[in-house]
Amino acid sequence: MEIQKTKKEIKERMCIGCRKVQHKSNMIRIVRAPNGEISIDRSTKPSPGRGAYLCKNEECLKLAQKKRQLEKVFKTKVPTEVYDKIESILIMNEELK
Repeated sequence: MEIQKTKKEIKERMCIGCRKVQHKSNMIRIVRAPNGEISIDRSTKPSPGRGAYLCKNEECLKLAQKKRQLEKVFKTKVPTEVYDKIESILIMNEELK
């Protein structure tokens, strides 16, 4: 008996700001590491820890910050420095386009 190969998994994730589903390569991954540190995951392989995805635009970041979505996902207080860092990355991505 032969085992059939399944279709390759579609790597889509939901934005915590606008709640739209997109391919994860079009999004930014924010990670809470097992030690509790919150950072932006820029590597090709996902970093260990709880992750949340955000579209690459400032409106989604503002929505997520207003609704406190990162706090809800990570179940902890998120410093404003994290939001500032995400915003600076989004601004740099806009300049590169």
